Amino acid sequence: MRWPLVVVALWCVPSFAQARAVIRLPEGCSFTAGAPAAASTCADMLVLLKKTFERSTFKESCGDWPDLEAASRGEKVPGLAFLPLGRGHFLLQVRCTTGAYNESSLFFLWDDRTHEFAPPLVLFPAEGAVPEALVFARDFDAKRLTLWELRKELGDGSAGRYRRFTFVNEQPVLDEQVSKDGADHLDPYDFSRKAAPRGAKWVRTTPKSTGCLATLVAPACPGPPPSKTDEAVGEVLGAKQQLIIDCVLNIAGADTDAPGWKQAIKVKVVIKKGGELFTVDTTLDPDGPKRDATQACIEKVVRGITWPVTDAAMLSFEKDWTLNF
Repeated sequence: MRWPLVVVALWCVPSFAQARAVIRLPEGCSFTAGAPAAASTCADMLVLLKKTFERSTFKESCGDWPDLEAASRGEKVPGLAFLPLGRGHFLLQVRCTTGAYNESSLFFLWDDRTHEFAPPLVLFPAEGAVPEALVFARDFDAKRLTLWELRKELGDGSAGRYRRFTFVNEQPVLDEQVSKDGADHLDPYDFSRKAAPRGAKWVRTTPKSTGCLATLVAPACPGPPPSKTDEAVGEVLGAKQQLIIDCVLNIAGADTDAPGWKQAIKVKVVIKKGGELFTVDTTLDPDGPKRDATQACIEKVVRGITWPVTDAAMLSFEKDWTLNF
């Protein structure tokens, strides 16, 4: 007796094969009747993002944040877009502010394969600064995965900042930055994909630095693990402890005689590559009437420090002191 030969072929389909290539609004991310499951899941994300936004510091600065809950119900809401990155990933662009010649947005990374309800916030690199969330986006090329930014100081575009990013593994890489401070009506620029700003005072850099993924409630890149450089920065800052304390005590004066007098001090520094101080930020708690004078004294001490050479493009370090009498 012969048995029929049955051949069963199995294919392993990558998870992103089922993901959408395009998300059209409003139907692609809403609870509307007949919408596919992916659209409903996306709508859940918008509702959660709205709640997270309400608890973040961006609530005060983003005056033109769109109504995400209305969008989840299928209403047409301006200031919202999904930009495809491929393999089921999208940049969710959400408007933050609008003005006469600029509009800023926040960007989130939405994975249409895994449907994580809390998409991470994308932080974009900038030359001479720590990665930042707000981007004054002008255009996006889905084939080249390129995003352009232009922030004008004045309507004629004679000053501002231009940045061009390419997305690599869903994270932004800064390919080019051209900046000019102080609008002077010379060498004006209007955005074009084909050309960047040019002129005597426009400064061009090609840093090739990478951003990171963060959250709305903690919009900062994760810090590196402690290193010898961190220890060296801590040592030189700690060596100025007495001068910093003297700033507080000398300016506070007789206030230190009050029962239960207490002062907490936090000094945060950002060191650029090569050991150059980029920023210093001093926080005092309680924040009293002599704050400005105390901060100025402490920051003068910090700016006089010779910092150790660093390999990282930016290194952030902070140190705390608490005085009790």
